[in-house]
Amino acid sequence: MSAQKPQQSPLLALPSELIDEILSNFVIQRDFDADWRVKILEEEREAHNKRQIATLHALCLVCKDMHRHAEPALYSSLSVQAMGYRDTPHLCAFVFKLAASPHIAQCVRYIEHFSRVYDEDDLLQERTVSFRAFNHPAMRTGVETVAEQTLGPENFARWKELFELNINTALAALAIELSPNIQHLALPSLVRLPRAIGDTSCIFGPTTPPQNHFSKLQVLCLGFTFEHVVEGRGPPSTFMRSLEALHNLRYLKLICNAFALDPSSGIDTFTFPALRTLKLNSFGDSVETLANTITGCQDLEWLECTFYPSDRTPGGNTLSADLTSVQHALATHASTLTHLDLRLDQERHRGVSVPLANLADFPRLRTLYIDTVTLLGAPWSPNARRAESTWWYEERPAFRLRERLPPNIEELHLYNYHYFGDKVLVFLDLSADCGELPRLKTVFLYNTWHGGEAWPVVTSLLAEKGVRLV
Repeated sequence: MSAQKPQQSPLLALPSELIDEILSNFVIQRDFDADWRVKILEEEREAHNKRQIATLHALCLVCKDMHRHAEPALYSSLSVQAMGYRDTPHLCAFVFKLAASPHIAQCVRYIEHFSRVYDEDDLLQERTVSFRAFNHPAMRTGVETVAEQTLGPENFARWKELFELNINTALAALAIELSPNIQHLALPSLVRLPRAIGDTSCIFGPTTPPQNHFSKLQVLCLGFTFEHVVEGRGPPSTFMRSLEALHNLRYLKLICNAFALDPSSGIDTFTFPALRTLKLNSFGDSVETLANTITGCQDLEWLECTFYPSDRTPGGNTLSADLTSVQHALATHASTLTHLDLRLDQERHRGVSVPLANLADFPRLRTLYIDTVTLLGAPWSPNARRAESTWWYEERPAFRLRERLPPNIEELHLYNYHYFGDKVLVFLDLSADCGELPRLKTVFLYNTWHGGEAWPVVTSLLAEKGVRLV
């Protein structure tokens, strides 16, 4: 598709060679791997993953099979230390093209905007380098023209505030607003973009139902703390309730701290009937909030939640004290759940008076990620390193670990076993009984101290049953 001359429209007021470079890829009939990638390298993304930064690369892989028809897609990276500032002119070109060609904007299906801006110092540095890249005299005028025409006066004023703080994030928000048929939206690790969605685009705002803009959205990933979302816009539960209007949403991943459900406001649960995958990272809310959220879903196939409770006195840590409500909530998905990842953060070990004891009732559950305390329970001790795992055997002589595991489990990923002094007691139990778990192939251990001479024995016993200990 040939590019228009820059002088023909203020929307394309960029150097012609830059427009030609970017727009040369604007061909709709392409394979996914040759799609509209805007200055983000796969090897850089992998490097982020190795640093345990939530880039949601797994989401990209999930979406890859859904993009065999090669719809246009936007990938951008905002990174102070890497090459994020070089995204600025490319994002401008993308926005200009969408504004000038609505028929192309209607074809956009996937947008991912990744940020490594962590604090105000990073934000200031990113703003400086982005404005340095934003050096064409007509570029700012062109972008502001697009924003005002697209958003209207009131929302344009809010967008302008965001633009002055973070150019690339504001450009990504504008690209979202220009794309009415998005199916996959990934905005991980962002400081202010979720607020931009609420305040600028009104996509998740209370005044404009999200189905007006995102009626086809299937995959949504957001990384934020709710303070940035709800500033001046009500409680977090209002934001979450607005997502219910996304009737086609099948995959929801949130890197968040709390939903803060408030029964007094009339919001004590959420309903996502089409959702099949729910992922909650760094979740610091209550067990009841998690249970209510799980109950509001229907036919979940994949559930992940890593608890990260705030520091409290041991006796008052309600997050990890009693998982009865979560048990009841999970039971509603017993016939559909195939993957479960539910565990306390390794730095937040607490006693669990009522652990998950009903996983044996999940016939389709194949993969389980769980920490020892959540699976087996343990009384709270001020000294978390004291040997505790013997208590459930001493208190319940007939206890067997297999009774806590799904009957058709294939992979068991067990975390935080190092809190227990006996090291191998549970696995001697498992090695003796794993013949009753015929599909079990691999047991992965994380955060584990070496168990001394007993470990080779356990490894050998498991190997005899065809189970690999990693």
